[in-house]
Amino acid sequence: PLIGEFSSGKTTLINSLLDNPNLETASRATTASIFEIHFGAPACRAEIVSESGALESVDDVSTIKNEHLKHVDVIKVYDTSKRIGSSTILVDTPGLSSNDPAHRIALSSYLPNADAILLLTDVNQQLTRSIIDFLNASKLVSKPVYVVITKCDTKTPDEVAQAKAYIQQAIEFPFAGIITVSAAKGEMSEFDTLIDEI
Repeated sequence: PLIGEFSSGKTTLINSLLDNPNLETASRATTASIFEIHFGAPACRAEIVSESGALESVDDVSTIKNEHLKHVDVIKVYDTSKRIGSSTILVDTPGLSSNDPAHRIALSSYLPNADAILLLTDVNQQLTRSIIDFLNASKLVSKPVYVVITKCDTKTPDEVAQAKAYIQQAIEFPFAGIITVSAAKGEMSEFDTLIDEI
């Protein structure tokens, strides 16, 4: 799972890995449900699984809009990209600052299934208190948590290095690692290496 505040770059990062990069993004909170991203599929498509277990197949992922996803348990997106191995599932999650308690419940109930957690934070925002509180409250210390600093193209290399050093020194949480990316500029080498290691 990728977790973080809304607009931290979770969906943009996932879109940068896809052959069919049509997951909905915006500068406001958009991801309202859990999106499982499966790689190496024979065709791009999605399945919407409702809370009742009903399944709806969707051929065009761009038609999936969060404002229409009421009473949905999970959206399974299948993409032909081989950028990530087919045995790895990335999960796009609702932003931590959402005012809808259902979003927090969906996220909290999904996280125990994770092998590792990718905590995304915008280089311009840093780790907020709500992110740290959520990590501690969710008792995720038993899971490896990696920090992914996004939007690094908006800062100088020195400023990015300072942001990384701040997280390493000032945040009291046992992070398994800290990497930097710019999905918009295609600067994803550290992310690729991290996924291979995980």
